[in-house]
Amino acid sequence: MLAESLEALKQEVMSRFDARVVAGPGSGSPTAGTTLRSRLSELLDDLAAAVRRGHVEPARFPSGEEAVALQRDCPRSRPGHDAQRHVEGLMSEYRSLGDCIHDLIEQHELDVSSHELRILSDWLNTRACAPALARTRGCTSS
Repeated sequence: MLAESLEALKQEVMSRFDARVVAGPGSGSPTAGTTLRSRLSELLDDLAAAVRRGHVEPARFPSGEEAVALQRDCPRSRPGHDAQRHVEGLMSEYRSLGDCIHDLIEQHELDVSSHELRILSDWLNTRACAPALARTRGCTSS
């Protein structure tokens, strides 16, 4: 039920995310909310697939060109940015995404099983932590 609901309400989740993250506290920053926003549709599809599978796939850490790009984009190389703030921002965006999904579950009174809620929680943790750790690793190496 959650997978189908996510697909049906995808635009609403995306609109809520924009309202919460982009227009919310900290939106004075030109990059507020932009880390997830560009991939939000893809991320919601990934979440729906995880719910259908009944489990979350393990995190995949970037390698090759992706790893080089992460290191090149390391916040320490940009004035006024640091890796810790970047990781905190990314984690905050995933928390906001989770809040948006939970709000819709409540508002639409969706029939979501405890197993589906566990998958949602696992997915949010896995997807939030893997890129944050990869960025931190990329920013601390070399």
